[in-house]
Amino acid sequence: MVDTNLIVLLGAILLGSLSTIYSYKSIKFSIKENKEYLQNRFYGLLLLSLGFIVHSIGDFFSENIEMGIESLAHIIIFFSFIFLIRASHKILKNAKVYWLK
Repeated sequence: MVDTNLIVLLGAILLGSLSTIYSYKSIKFSIKENKEYLQNRFYGLLLLSLGFIVHSIGDFFSENIEMGIESLAHIIIFFSFIFLIRASHKILKNAKVYWLK
């Protein structure tokens, strides 16, 4: 029987890699106004994927090491949320010219 933690780790690696790669490729095709938003979104998704992978890796260690690794993963995920919030702020600021008056 396959271990559930291994399936979660492989899924986090696969989906995290795909989302990060496509987010990076979207920067190349962006217009000037959205470039900063897409860069912040890329860094946010990169850190979020890395945080989930580190968190999943923590399940393979003993209790003491697991807590340390998962705490580090929570810090990484926190910083990813900061980048994603900055990205949302940038895109809202760029869309402000299109709001109804």
